[in-house]
Amino acid sequence: MDGKMKVAVMNGIGKMGFEERDIPTPKADEVLVKLDYVGICGSDLHYYETGAIGDYVVEPPFVLGHEPGGVVVEVGEDVTHLRKLATELHWNRKNLRTL
Repeated sequence: MDGKMKVAVMNGIGKMGFEERDIPTPKADEVLVKLDYVGICGSDLHYYETGAIGDYVVEPPFVLGHEPGGVVVEVGEDVTHLRKLATELHWNRKNLRTL
């Protein structure tokens, strides 16, 4: 899938903005998900308001929201079957590879 996507990005404490990014191409063992919804939870609010939770300090630009729902729109060549997909993203969301 070619094109651009809009991404809401935390650019600093209390600062949000939008960026246009290239739609990623899934690697051989990945899928591309077109997001319909993304939940914002308490941890996201802490990051936005203070830049940290405990000892974990985020480094902007940082993509908030780690409870998405969407539709698989493309699969990598090694993905042979996919019945359902549930996500709970808890890694460095700076490199989030979803659409």
